[in-house]
Amino acid sequence: MSRPIVKEIENLAENLPDDQLMPVLKYLKEISGKSMENHDVIKMAKKIFEEEAGLLRRLAE
Repeated sequence: MSRPIVKEIENLAENLPDDQLMPVLKYLKEISGKSMENHDVIKMAKKIFEEEAGLLRRLAE
């Protein structure tokens, strides 16, 4: 059974070029092996992605 969030990420990723996906891939690889002691850093990064998406897009342009 596919999780909805995974499907949504897949759908978004299909429309992005590899150079835009590479930082996301690196980030996911980085956090996939982290323990709970890094949980706060992960929460902060999530907050930045959610609250500052427009700024991140402008910086990437």
